[in-house]
Amino acid sequence: QLDQQIKEIDSEIEALDAEIETINVAMEEANAKLNALKDEITLTENKIKAIVKQIQNNEEKLGERLKVINNNYSMSYIQILLDSESISDFFNNMYIIREVIKYDKNILKELDENKNDLDSEKAKLDKKREDSEFLAKSLEEDQARVEYNKAKVEAKKIEVQALKNELESEEDELENQIAELAIQSGFVED
Repeated sequence: QLDQQIKEIDSEIEALDAEIETINVAMEEANAKLNALKDEITLTENKIKAIVKQIQNNEEKLGERLKVINNNYSMSYIQILLDSESISDFFNNMYIIREVIKYDKNILKELDENKNDLDSEKAKLDKKREDSEFLAKSLEEDQARVEYNKAKVEAKKIEVQALKNELESEEDELENQIAELAIQSGFVED
């Protein structure tokens, strides 16, 4: 009966060891994902910094343009065209005005795109941080399970050793009883 108990406990130990190994493999994979996420977070943060810098640059350009417009407020585009001294001057001024308007539109468009990119990158960053926190929490839970299972394995090993000691003790006792019976029966030859 003790042999059967030892086999059952050994079987439980093997199952716990297998579970520990499975959890350890999962933890290694989770750690790899966590490290990859940390790298992605760093890249995204750097992207955000670059976008913010680009936004600031475009806002400065736009601010400079607004200053120029305010300083020359008295001179509208139509006034510039009407003040042309010749037909070639008129077309030249018209070309310059188109380029200025195009430039202003491009700055505004780029500024709008940058702000959209910034919002998108911030959303990605938040998601990656959430994923990272979830993964870290999952790793902690897995580590706790591993520690719990290791403690169970140690307890089972102690239990097995106690059963083995009891079995050896019973075997020794039986051998002693057999030896005594043999002595009493006169079967022992000196």
